Order: sequence, then C-alpha cells, then structure tokens
Amino acid sequence: MSLLDKVLTAQGDSMPNYGKKGTYIGVLRRMILRDPSDEGANPDLKPGFRVDIDVLFCNRPEGDFNRGDTATFTDPFKYPSSALARVRRAAAAAKQSKTGKECPETTFAIDPIDGESEKDFAKRVGAEIKRIVQHEQICNGALVKIVATEGNNQTTKKPYTLFDLFIPTMEDLKMAGLA
Repeated sequence: MSLLDKVLTAQGDSMPNYGKKGTYIGVLRRMILRDPSDEGANPDLKPGFRVDIDVLFCNRPEGDFNRGDTATFTDPFKYPSSALARVRRAAAAAKQSKTGKECPETTFAIDPIDGESEKDFAKRVGAEIKRIVQHEQICNGALVKIVATEGNNQTTKKPYTLFDLFIPTMEDLKMAGLA
C-alpha cells in the first residue's frame, strides 16, 4: 500500500507557529473570525480570531521567527467586547494598508447613502468586515505590523499572548529592509 493510500487514516494535528511577545512586520496571509452563530458554522466551537502573517522582520531573538516564516496570532475571545474591538481595528488597518486609502474604524471607508438608516449603514459596514475577516479575505497580501504582548493567566499561571495589528510606519519598513 502506498503512502497516498494511507493519507486518509493518518493521525496528528498541525502545530501552528504561534507568535510570541515582540514586533513583527509581515505580509497578511489570512485573517479569520470564527463566529459560531454563522450559517453553517459549528455552534459548539467558541468564537475566535486568528491572524497569519509571512514574517519579513521580527525583533525576537534570531531563530524564533526568520524572514519567510509564518507566524500565527490568536485571540480566544475571553473578553468578547475587547476582542471584537481588536478585530475591528485589525480589519481597518489591514484594509487601509491594502488599499492605501484612509479607512476609519467606524465607517470602513464606506459612505452612507442619502436617507439610509443607521441600522442599514451598520449592516453594510458589517458586510465589509465579513469580506475582510471571513468570506473573501480581501486584505490578504497587505503589509502589516503586529505588536504582541504576553501575560500570565491569574488562575492557571499559563502564559498567553495578546496582539494588535497596525499599518507599518516608514521606520518599520526600514527595519524590515523594505525601504
């Protein structure tokens, strides 16, 4: 029996290269918001937010993340309100980086239509965010900066990493060797 005949019975999970405390400059590979209430989603899974980037620069010690590595950052939604704010900021920064046009967090560069209700406008903005972090992944390929911080869970004492996504500055681009 060939190896390919055994593929479906293989065991094991992939182990993403999770980002640790530090500053990363990279190319956005994907940004995913897992929403258990979405149609077709598994309602048993908890919500989560994941960002993968191809690293161009990292200020961590040599060998942790080298140019070309993929770094994964996750937010487990322990505090949903702050996690959703992080998703909104990340999506706005990624869209601005990808398009080169200003993208405020409140409107996502979408202009209201005359006579449109706030509720309808909010639906259009929500649809744009879904295009970015769920369905179409329209910001893949954007140049981004991730600043990750670490802390320890007060109960379990296990470390965790929080992250924020930004538009890289000229200084960031110089550090990454892009300017």
